[in-house]
Amino acid sequence: MFGIYLLSAPGTFYFEDSPELMASASMLGNSHPPGYALLMLLGRLSFLVPAGGPAFRFNLLSAACGAAAAASLGGFTASLARCFASKRAAVAAGLFAAGTWGLADVIWWEAAIGDKYALYYLFFISLVWMSWEAWRCPREELPRRALLLGGLAGVAFTHHLYSIFALPALALPGFRLVRETPRPVRTAALVLFLAALPLSLKAVYPPMRSAGGTELDWGEPRNAKRLEAYLTARLYHHAFASASVGEERKVWGQRFGLFGRLLASEIPLPLLLGVPAGAVALTLGAPWAAAALGGCILTDAAFSFNFFQEVARWYGPFYALLTALSGAGLAWALSSAVRLRRLPPLHAQRLGMGLAALLAVVPPAWQFARSAAHNGLSGFYSAHDMARNILRSLPRGSLYLGSGDFDLFPLWAARYLGGERPDVDSVGLGSFADENLAGMGGQAAILRKQGISERGNEALLALLVSGKRTLMVPMADIDPDIWEALSFLKVNRCHGLAARLLLSHWDPAGSYSETHRTLRTYTMRGLLYARRGAVFDLKRVRDEVARGALLHYPGCLAALGGQLFRWGLVEESAWAFGWGRVMMEALAGPVELPAVPDGYSSPLVRARIERAALAAGFRDLAELFEARGVVSLARVLRNNASVLSQ
Repeated sequence: MFGIYLLSAPGTFYFEDSPELMASASMLGNSHPPGYALLMLLGRLSFLVPAGGPAFRFNLLSAACGAAAAASLGGFTASLARCFASKRAAVAAGLFAAGTWGLADVIWWEAAIGDKYALYYLFFISLVWMSWEAWRCPREELPRRALLLGGLAGVAFTHHLYSIFALPALALPGFRLVRETPRPVRTAALVLFLAALPLSLKAVYPPMRSAGGTELDWGEPRNAKRLEAYLTARLYHHAFASASVGEERKVWGQRFGLFGRLLASEIPLPLLLGVPAGAVALTLGAPWAAAALGGCILTDAAFSFNFFQEVARWYGPFYALLTALSGAGLAWALSSAVRLRRLPPLHAQRLGMGLAALLAVVPPAWQFARSAAHNGLSGFYSAHDMARNILRSLPRGSLYLGSGDFDLFPLWAARYLGGERPDVDSVGLGSFADENLAGMGGQAAILRKQGISERGNEALLALLVSGKRTLMVPMADIDPDIWEALSFLKVNRCHGLAARLLLSHWDPAGSYSETHRTLRTYTMRGLLYARRGAVFDLKRVRDEVARGALLHYPGCLAALGGQLFRWGLVEESAWAFGWGRVMMEALAGPVELPAVPDGYSSPLVRARIERAALAAGFRDLAELFEARGVVSLARVLRNNASVLSQ
């Protein structure tokens, strides 16, 4: 499995949180809440591996964690199946679970892109497996296993809050520990101490790094108030609440449909036929263990189901335990089939080996065939190229105010891992709108250099008034809430694919030529990947690439085309709208052009036709995301189409 993930991993960084985590790890910074302190330390160690560049070394860590998670699931499933199936069938069940889950689309993807979820999956599955083994072990071994489990639980919670979904499984050995050990209070206290010891890293690391002056310092969590907001990720609570069932009660039916589509897109339903048999067999043999496992499944599924955004990776533990139950159930059916045939020993052995081989090989091979075509990211350089090209298009000594996952984070990775444009600073525009984000991207250090003592909106206004630095923003994909919070901003100069703030003059021809240059290296690679990746992802109910720069750039080109058109540069405007349409088609498929009148060769007519086609592409994408329940993104896309149509 590690080899498959390794061959699939990009040679550099991907979009979303991956480049931000890499950049933070490179300087032991404070990444976005809740911090991922353990990953920062492990990531820093991974940079010492003598293979490829820093980003690839971080991807190696992710691939190793993903492979270890799949192997752990295989071991847990084999142990589960061994209770009511033959040894051969149990081994086959383990291989079935490891391959079926490990090669599922979202698991493979997360293991390849260098994000935080592969390590989370490893911890979750290891906790469930160790809890199961502690539940079954001889009484004299129980204290030692409980101590190991306590330490692992503390390390797991140090990495990711979602480890809480393993608590029902952890209750199994805890219940037994209290009932069967000679000194339960003393042993339980020691277990809790061993859990709290690594967990304290979450409370110690962020303030220490903030005090050390790290450049990437989300929220500057130096005091108790900052630390509470940082470790609990309180700044995301509003966004999560607005996406919950409580706020979107009318979409229950749609939510169930999305739940089913997500499940079918990750694990073919025939491979889950063993779930009922596995659940019944486990309930009859170990009812308390069945209840604990069911608790883990239900809590993760309920949490993930609660949000209408399709985040398949949140279902990873749910898919893992379903696969384990299915593997155990199929192993039980295999063993029963061999016994019921009442064949001579030699024939029974051959039949058992044949069925076990089918169980161990066919499902993983099926999963590999389903996922391999669009998880091959070894040639994916779009995030790297985009970051490099934006940085190279910026004026010397400027300050880039980015929007987040798909423009700012790649810039951080390019700067801190690749040494690109050290004269340019890049911070999150949201860090001026929300006090909880202060310090993001070295904001505090930048303000100190400029002699600015204000915070929040006032700090940004002081930067604008000082005129000491050229301030740049991306032309598209800025969160509307940020613009509302910073309403005094006005964009009226474009430079490449970024816009300059609060300047009265603008060089439209220079903007066009700069964008023309930056697109040359980015577009070919991005569109080549999109043709075989993004379209397929959209149809398979997954949108990581579509929400990235491939969606960001049509918006930038649409904004540039509109500016050029207003300045009378209609030929350049037609070029910008045309490239925006081409990139949109890479995501949404062919866009039908309006009827071509006589005189299509006229730049003015061509610009209008390309603009209408680009607007139609935005509407097509909006309908696609709306049908899949991603309402917020659909709303932004419809707004883009509306602006273009005016």
